[in-house]
This record gives sequence, C-alpha cells and structure tokens, in this order.
Amino acid sequence: MRVAETRRPLQEELSSTLSGSAATWLRYQVVPLGSGVAVTASDVTYRKQAEQALQASEQRLRMIADNIPALIAYVDTEERYRFYNQTYEEWVSIGVMEMLGCTMREVLGDETYEGVKSFIDAALAGEHVSFELDIEKDGVRRYVQSTYVPHFSNAGQVLGFYVLVNDLTDHRQAEEALFKEKELAQVTLESIGDAVITTDARGSISYLNPVAERLTGWNQDEAFGQSLEQVFRVIDQASQEPLENPVARVLRNGAPVQSVGHNLLLSRDGSQYSIEDSAAPIRTREGGDAGVVLVFHDVTLAREMADQISHQASHDALTDLLNRRGFEQASEALLHNAKISGTHHALLYIDLDQFKVVNDTSGHLAGDELLRQLASLLMSKMRRSDTLARLGGDEFGVLLEDCPLEQAQRIAELLVEAIRDFRFTWGKQLFTVGASAGLVAITEHSESMKALLSAADTACFMAKDNGRNRVQLFTPDDAEIRHRHGEMDWLSRITAGLEENRFFLYYQGIVPISKSAPARGEHYELLLRLQDEKGNVVLPMAFIPAAERYNLMPEIDRWVIRTLFASHGAHYREMHRRAPGECLYAINLSGTSISDLHFLEFVIDQFERSGTPPAAICFEITETAAIANLNRANEFMLTLKQMGCFFALDDFGSGLSSFGYLKNLPVDYIKIDGGFVRDIADDPVDHAMVEAIMRIARVMGIKTIAEFVENGRILAKLREIGVDYAQGFDVHVPEPLIALAQALPRRSAASERA
Repeated sequence: MRVAETRRPLQEELSSTLSGSAATWLRYQVVPLGSGVAVTASDVTYRKQAEQALQASEQRLRMIADNIPALIAYVDTEERYRFYNQTYEEWVSIGVMEMLGCTMREVLGDETYEGVKSFIDAALAGEHVSFELDIEKDGVRRYVQSTYVPHFSNAGQVLGFYVLVNDLTDHRQAEEALFKEKELAQVTLESIGDAVITTDARGSISYLNPVAERLTGWNQDEAFGQSLEQVFRVIDQASQEPLENPVARVLRNGAPVQSVGHNLLLSRDGSQYSIEDSAAPIRTREGGDAGVVLVFHDVTLAREMADQISHQASHDALTDLLNRRGFEQASEALLHNAKISGTHHALLYIDLDQFKVVNDTSGHLAGDELLRQLASLLMSKMRRSDTLARLGGDEFGVLLEDCPLEQAQRIAELLVEAIRDFRFTWGKQLFTVGASAGLVAITEHSESMKALLSAADTACFMAKDNGRNRVQLFTPDDAEIRHRHGEMDWLSRITAGLEENRFFLYYQGIVPISKSAPARGEHYELLLRLQDEKGNVVLPMAFIPAAERYNLMPEIDRWVIRTLFASHGAHYREMHRRAPGECLYAINLSGTSISDLHFLEFVIDQFERSGTPPAAICFEITETAAIANLNRANEFMLTLKQMGCFFALDDFGSGLSSFGYLKNLPVDYIKIDGGFVRDIADDPVDHAMVEAIMRIARVMGIKTIAEFVENGRILAKLREIGVDYAQGFDVHVPEPLIALAQALPRRSAASERA
C-alpha cells in the first residue's frame, strides 16, 4: 500500500518459521508498475545466518577483549581509533562516541603522543615495535609496556596497527621492592662483621661475603661451585685434628648446628683464625632443601685476650712465673695425684734474705731486676717437671713433682746455695742476698693444700730463726715446729677476731706513790683481750707474738684507737673540760704501727672525728720498737706531742743502750721493765737498776712508772727509791672497760651534786 501511495520502491527482509523447521529469511522488493505494483522475493537465509554468525563472533570477540586486563585498540593509517576494548576506555576515561574516530594525539595528549610518535611511525612503516613508558595517571606514576603490531592487506599494504598495552606498575613495584630487598641483603651481608657462606642443596658454594673471602683466602669467583671442605677447612685447636664439615651435618640432619670448643680456620694463605661458627638449612617456600647458610666470625683477638687474662690471673707480671693463685692450683693438683696414686712430691717455700737492703739502697727498679734475675737462676737449676712460682714480694714457691723427700732436700739446698752464691750488680753497687727455705712432703697423708703451705711457711720461719741461708724440713713431731705452727694458727684466729669484733678492752689504774707525782682524777692503761671461738678470754701474750710476726699489729692498734675514741671520746672530752691535765689514758702502740707511714694520718683523723682531746691521751711505745726505727719514732712522737699528746717508753731497761737513746726521744714517762720490778725486794741488782733509772729520769724531768707491782713489799721499795707511779695487781686488778663506762654516768651525777 505504501508503494502504491508513495510510488516509491520498498525493500525489506522478513523471517518466517514453519512448525518444526528453522527460520527462513526472504528478501522482498516492491516497485510501482503502472497503476499497480510488482513484488519479487528471494531467499536470503544463508546470508542472514552468516551475518548473525559474524555478529555473534564479533560479540564474543568484544567480550573477550573487554575481559582481557591489557589495553587493546586498533588504529588506522590516519592514526584514528577504530576499535578499543573496555579496559582501554576505562584507562583513558573517554566515552565511546568521543573516542571512536579520534586521533591518538587527541586521546593521549600532546606530551604522551610526542613520546610515542616515533613508535607510531615505525608501526605504520610496517615494523613490530615494543617499548616501555612511564606516565602519570590520576596523579600516580604508572609504568606501561606498549606493543604496536602492523596490520597488512593481502597485497602487503599497511592498513593500520594493533595496540597492546600492559600496565606494569604493580609488577615494576614488586620488582623494585625485591631488588631493594636483595640489595639490602647484599649490602648487609657485605657490611656485617660476620663471615657468611651459602651453599646449594649438594653442599657446593654459591656465595661468600667479603669477610668470608678474607678469612678463607678465597674470592667469590674462585669459590663458586667448590665443595665447602675445599674452602672452609677447620681443625680442633687443641688436638689439631680436622673437624666435620658443619654444612654436611646440616644436610644430613636437617637441623641447625653450632660449633663447640675452640676451632681453628686454616686460611688458603696459611693464616689461622680462631672462629665460632653455626650453620642452618635454607628452605624453599614449599619447605624443601634449598641449601645451607654458614655463619662464622673471627674470635682470635677475643681468645687471645681471654688467654692473656687467664695467664695474668695465674702468673706474676714481673717474672712471668706462676703467682700464688696459680701455685695453689698446681699444689692442689699434685696433692690430688698423691692421694690417688701414692706418688710422693714436695713443696718448697723460699724467702729471700737481705732483699730489703737492695730496695732501700737502690730503689724498687733494682729490686725488680733482682727478682727477675733470681727467677731465671732458679729455673736453670730445676728439673723440667718442677714448678717455680713467685708467691709475693720476695717469696718463691717450688713444687717438686715425683720427688722423694731426700732428693727434694738436695734440690732445695742446691737452690738456696745458688741464691747465696749469686752476686747482683746495680750500677756500681754489688749485692749479695741469701734465702731461707721451708720444705714439706706431699703424700697421700697430707691434709690439704692450705695445710701444706702453712707447714712450709712455718719451716721457712724456723730456717730464718736458726741462722738463715738454710733449708728447714717440716716434721710434725718437732716441738719447735709445733710452737711456730701454733703461732701461724693464731694468724687466722686474729683475723677472724677482728672481722667478728671479738676483741675488747680492759683498763688498769696507774696510781701516784711519791710526793712529787701529781694525783690525777683518772689515770689508767688500756689493755687488750680476745674472746676466742668458745667464749674464753685470751690474754695478749697468747696472740701478740703471732700478730707481731705476721704484721697484724697495725690493724689491731687501729681497732683499739677507733673503738676507744668512739666509745669514750665524749667522756674524755668532758673530763678534760672539768679538770684539764688531771686525766690521762694510756694506749699501747706497736713498732710496726709507728713505722707505718699512714698510721700517723689515721691517729690524727680519729682525734678530729671523735673530738677526743689529745692532752688526755698517752701513747706507750716499747723501748725496742722505738730504737728499731729511731727517726720514724721521733717524728711520730713530735707530731703528736705538738697536738698535746703524752708519750711513755714501755719496758724501759730491757735494751742494751737504754740510757743512750733516752735523751733522743721526747718521752714524758718511763715505764720500768717488770723484770727489774718483780724481784726488787730481794735482788740488789734489780734494786740498783730501778734506782739508776729513777735518778736518770729525774735529771731529765721524766716521770717513772713501775709495772708488775704485785705485793706490798714491792710497793714499799718503790716508795723508798722515789718512783713516781705504780701499776700492778697490788694497786688495781684489771677490769673490763665496759664496767667503767657503765659507772661513768653515776660518777658524773655525783660530781654534779658535789
């Protein structure tokens, strides 16, 4: 109808479907013909099916292209986009209607276009090109890889090119992170102080860091692929035997290992390094064996320092002999051997004589050189199996291994003789020295190392007492040795008494017995006592000889002064304030304390700390102690007398030159030796001696005090002679000082009421 009305041709394709059959497509053409129309129909089913198949194929292709994560496009020879997938569209953010037919410059922008123009030209010239590019997208730097593939006609003419763009940003960032991690690991391995070797699963070397190269003597290129045993050669430091390869142990057991003991690495150049090493397996992501990492570090210096410290701990710095600690350890070992095997050994204690003369006249440098030369001399006279040690000062110890007592005595005498015959030259001076030695057997019956040293020390002291330059054998049944050993036993008991504060003080009054002697309010001597381990009171004569012999008197004297001033300083200060010069308290001092350069400083410091008035204190010094070090005693006495202290010369008359020395010492009192006083009533010689002492003292203006006044007859004789003061059991029996301290408050109160 429309054709008849419009008189225009019409063309249309329609489908029809018969039951049970496929659709049939017919193409109808209607053209005007006269007053009617002419209709023709042709079957186009095959063509229509082909078009539908093509359309479906294009849709599938589009779907595939849109789901590929890469950017895909097609550009013609005019550089216009004729196709692109959804990823490309999303990447450039341009709508479909805008992008189809647009040029690459319009889509990419001028900057990016100029960057790829040369590749576009190459593609249009028929070249397959691929390149990487970094661009900024949404403010983020992105890395892409682009590929341009030319499209040729059958005649070989370029019709355009396909564009394939992959976003490599994540891949590139992962690569960079991996590179940084690898670089960091590489720098770390090359910078750390430890040596690192890695191997593959077969134990062949794959990597050495610089420290490993230096220690092994192999560089990375040379070591690569070598077995570990070839490069990493380790032996036991003590046995020098090769050690098992730690990597092989890891590969065999699948667990980390660590070195035990002292290992030595043998370098390729012949050097040796003390090392500590450990090895651990390297696992794949799936848990399989990828190889082993071996880490080791050079501890040569640390071990040398440790060995040096250990050597210094057991050796004498001056002579490089064993010191006392090392000697005691060696003695313990020999004693243990004797008890197990029954073998007899011997211990020799040597103390030099006249060594102090060298030190005092030529200085400590000379003394040190003498000790070094004597050490060399003694070593040359000993057997290889023997041990020589310097125990301290001028004392040496010798261990004679597997040596019966008779042979030991011959060796000991040989050593003492060598020292006696030795001549030491220092500058223009020539010195001779001697030695005293104590020898003790080490047998299965020996008690302990401490007992052995004590026995040898005791025997050495006896050798000195018996004339020096000799060897004294220790025999337990010798009476003199037992006595001397008893003195040495007091050494530890005195030390324990000081540490446990078991010393305490008594006091004994000193009274005037002549008209010329002024009466004092309080005048007494402080006496020392020791409470032993069982609570018994021990008198001074039991322990003072040992304290003097072993140089403990300065410590005891310090205890007395410190204790007395702390407990009675306030009372002395008060009594001195009330009656200046009428109270005097006597304290005994030993000769070794007076010779101690620091003791005078200690006494002055105690006066200042306690506030004790010096004018209330009288120090008693024995005549023999004062004469033994006259200059030092004189300096000590003058310094304290300037502060106000008094001094008494104790046991006067016991020396051979008492009167000759008396005029050189600034003393205020003479205490006449009790040996003269005890028999004065019956012995005319003692009577004459006391009388002579009293007269000389009176001429010199010195007051006299008689000790050991034990009865009335002695007291009467002393009054008759004219002695000023008396002290003894007939005058006052000693009492604990604590009793006087308890009475002081009552006496002070009574004084206040009076």
